[in-house]
Amino acid sequence: MSDSLVPLPDVGFRFAKYLLSIGVFVLPVLVYFDYQQQYYIPAFAKFLATIICIGGLILSRNLKFEQVVRVGAAVTILLMSLVGAIYKLDSMSGLIWVPVLPAIFSFLAGMRQGVLLSGIYLFVFSCSYISYEFVHQIAPVDIQSWIHSVLAYLVVFLISVFFKSEKQKDESILKFAAGVDYLTRIANRRGIVPRIEKEVERARRYNHSLSVILVDIDHFKMVNDKFGHSVGDAVLVKTAALLKDKIRRSDIVARWGGEEFVILAPETDLAACVELAEKLRNYIENVEFSNVGCLTASFGVTQFQFNESWEHFVERGDSLLYCAKNAGRNKVASSATD
Repeated sequence: MSDSLVPLPDVGFRFAKYLLSIGVFVLPVLVYFDYQQQYYIPAFAKFLATIICIGGLILSRNLKFEQVVRVGAAVTILLMSLVGAIYKLDSMSGLIWVPVLPAIFSFLAGMRQGVLLSGIYLFVFSCSYISYEFVHQIAPVDIQSWIHSVLAYLVVFLISVFFKSEKQKDESILKFAAGVDYLTRIANRRGIVPRIEKEVERARRYNHSLSVILVDIDHFKMVNDKFGHSVGDAVLVKTAALLKDKIRRSDIVARWGGEEFVILAPETDLAACVELAEKLRNYIENVEFSNVGCLTASFGVTQFQFNESWEHFVERGDSLLYCAKNAGRNKVASSATD
């Protein structure tokens, strides 16, 4: 139970790591060749991009820095693109890549950062084009090619913004759905764990009380075996609704797995949480379940200790739950510590 939940897959984060890994090996070679040819500014830009790649790969080990890693990969591409825009405008091949960049920036860095990076590139690209003949005494590509490139850039930019916006809406819906139990329509383990982590951190930081209740329906396997899984599912749905209805607005209930539920009670000490668990236990045993009759539930209650992890905190509540079941079921077992 102490293992961390596997995060939802993110292809953008994986793509960013691949780009950073390639950059770590390729960019130092480019830095060397630019330096040998006395292209000092491009060499410095690529050296800076190398440092970003190395830092991004180090940070990619921790998912908390996911957005930093993605932006780092986008900034690396921006640096390389700016070098190309400033130093290679006398080549038509440099303009071919211009329309691709908005989609890459948006995909890697997100909509807001993608818009910013795209704007920076378009501004530098245009300034470089206009001043190229004056700075390098070489005629750049014709103005018509530049106009076509900018128009293509703007079209791809607008399309990328639109699709990124729609993608973010879809991701929000999927993340919400991934955190909700399909049967009972309350939070599942994936949905409750981030909230537990947040409340644990808040309790630790501000020295506030935090308690948890683990609930398990007694003899639930017998219900499934005797009445069928459809009746068992109905029992789970009704139990979830009862718990959700009877807890306080500040509390959170989730299906922890099988017939087991968890209730997180912020700003609540052990005594108050035990009182809540007793009320829930008494309420459940007096409820009539369709096709089954009366059922009972067992409860494990504990309070967060400031030197422990959230996993250990919930695990202690789970252990107390089994103490309640071993003591005859339909009981509340509690303890502040192991």
